[in-house]
Amino acid sequence: TIRAKCKALRISAEQAEKFVEEGLSIEAANERLIAYLSEGGRGEPIPQPDRSAEAGAYGEIRLGRSERDKFAVAAGEALTARCMLTASGAWREGRELEGQRVAGVNNLSAEARPLMAYRLLDLAALSLAQMGINTRGMAPGRIAELALASDRPELMAANGGTAFYETGNFAQLTLNSARKVLMRGYIEAPVSFREWCRIGEPVIDFKLNSIVKFGEASDLENMPEGEETPTDTGLSDDREYFVVETYARKSSFTRQMILNDDLSAISRLPMKQGIGAARTFNKLVYDILAKNPNMADGHALFDATNHQGNLLSAVGTPTIAALNKLHATFRTMHGLNKDSFLNNPLRWLIVPAALEATADQLLRSQTDPALTNVGVINPFYGLVKPIVEAYLDHYSTTQYYGATDYNMVDTIEVRYLQGEDTPFLESWWDLDKDVRYFKVRQTGAALPVDYRGLAFVQS
Repeated sequence: TIRAKCKALRISAEQAEKFVEEGLSIEAANERLIAYLSEGGRGEPIPQPDRSAEAGAYGEIRLGRSERDKFAVAAGEALTARCMLTASGAWREGRELEGQRVAGVNNLSAEARPLMAYRLLDLAALSLAQMGINTRGMAPGRIAELALASDRPELMAANGGTAFYETGNFAQLTLNSARKVLMRGYIEAPVSFREWCRIGEPVIDFKLNSIVKFGEASDLENMPEGEETPTDTGLSDDREYFVVETYARKSSFTRQMILNDDLSAISRLPMKQGIGAARTFNKLVYDILAKNPNMADGHALFDATNHQGNLLSAVGTPTIAALNKLHATFRTMHGLNKDSFLNNPLRWLIVPAALEATADQLLRSQTDPALTNVGVINPFYGLVKPIVEAYLDHYSTTQYYGATDYNMVDTIEVRYLQGEDTPFLESWWDLDKDVRYFKVRQTGAALPVDYRGLAFVQS
């Protein structure tokens, strides 16, 4: 293990053997390695082409940055792997790897593998050493403090370090790892709106934005020989308006967490925050269904009188007959031009968790489950898909919704601010509180675009 660590840090094989011959434990060897690098111990040089004639003294700067970059890549890889394993609860009995028993770490580079066994404090000290800061004899709490503030050039320079070293400073390493865990949580979040809602084009500002709904072209008219081509006078459009809003939370990473080797601030918490970000917009979508807001025409989204009967009453729980009413509602709707019938089928059945078994049994059966005659087919089998959303149970356990394919008729659309279609994570050092804060932010909006793609069964 000591030899592997020395190789990853490019410490000479001769020096590695000296450490081995001392009979050090892994933990003691870590301390010696950190001290050795902090005191100016040099690794084996990397063969470089002779650029002295063209670059002069700048050749040494290139060599130094190359070593630092290699450390940054290896340390970032190892730290991210630890965070992923911790966040997903994957630490369990498995293949022995550099003094740790881990599972699922099979793609790490040779340089990163030894760093998997390093504590946060060890990585912090190594990162500071790469910046030229001598941590020999420095109190662990001070090492943790400097590492957390390692993106502050003036503070690093005041402690004898390199003022500008971004990719491998400890603050950047932890931020990059936290971002990757955050995105894993966001992508794997158990949210259902992504299945049936359109994700629209990003918006560029916080001003009042609008989505244009174009009407259908009129039917072609008979054109007698020699007559002028008729003009389409029926083409029309409509708009829905929205403003994006920002949703955010912050958490902290402290010296105590580094000293305790506590990865939760950059592993488990970002995972949960990624899930929380996805859940935030999931709730925005289903709040629209449940709260039935007014649209630009002044009428509620679901309105039996003004929106072509897309609010259905006294239909009962999902059955073939109930789905047929939903289906017929969509089929017979006309567009903005009243002479154009859309003829769109029911595509999604959106139900609360209380109706999950009923919806699954109904839509996954090839025959009508309500009848004893197995020869009666289920006309919606394979054509309508169930969407189960437990958040709807907060409002009602009996009401449910239907939706068409948003590629045919708009339903609900989610728009994000440009650059924030996924959660954005940033961090900063609070000098007064000796804390590094992590802030998760995402900006966007959800809005109903067209009532013709949605229907509500009120029961």
